Amino acid sequence: MPELPEVETIANGLREKLIGSRIVTVDVLDQKLSFLNTAVLTGERITAVLRKGKLLGLELDKTAVIFHLRMTGRLLYTDKYSPLRHDRLVLHLDRGVVVFNDSRRFGTVRVCDFADACTRLGPEPLEKGFSAAYLLQAFSRIRRPVKSVLLEQNIVAGIGNIYACEILHKAGIDPQTPACALKPAELKKLASASKSILKKACEMRGTTFSDYRDSEGRSGSFQDCLQVYQREGAACSRCGRKILRIRQQQRSTFYCPGCQK
Repeated sequence: MPELPEVETIANGLREKLIGSRIVTVDVLDQKLSFLNTAVLTGERITAVLRKGKLLGLELDKTAVIFHLRMTGRLLYTDKYSPLRHDRLVLHLDRGVVVFNDSRRFGTVRVCDFADACTRLGPEPLEKGFSAAYLLQAFSRIRRPVKSVLLEQNIVAGIGNIYACEILHKAGIDPQTPACALKPAELKKLASASKSILKKACEMRGTTFSDYRDSEGRSGSFQDCLQVYQREGAACSRCGRKILRIRQQQRSTFYCPGCQK
């Protein structure tokens, strides 16, 4: 699933190509998106490419097109459109084409103000407002496991299953720990690990296991740096203990019982 680093990589790639382009025509290829009012998009100029958490927005003169890629969504840029299986929406521009491709069709598209689309999102780790002090306040009454809380986008925006596992390993925190039980020193480590892991993942253009590609169809490389995610049974690089996998809210959590106590 594309998380903050993957969506940031896609946004950066599109930003270089799209700003100043105009939408000439819009092709809706999936009936699930037939509700879109394509008439309001025709002729609009793309003024910015925005991102908040896992949301990506193409800011237009009067509105914005907001994408949430979910599990398998891709936003691809090409000079000339060549249809691919699972294409759902095509924006034909005066300079190139943007294609929304999504094999599982879980991704969403909205036409609305970008700020309105982000109103329910919490701060993300790469923002200045994200700190140990914020986590102390946000977690103070939450008894749910910290791993699960990190995935709640209204509390922390942009983190999904991959990076939650990696962040907690770097911070040395057991994913099963109730969020409210974390001490100030642990919250400081958690805030720091969140920033450093996501920053490095952005620099490495995200993590690719199967579906994720950037706007030009290229894979990321952060999968080469993963310490715990999908490494069940392997030795922890820090302490040598075997990495375990448990289920939390119907998702796999990977962690080291030696380092994360």
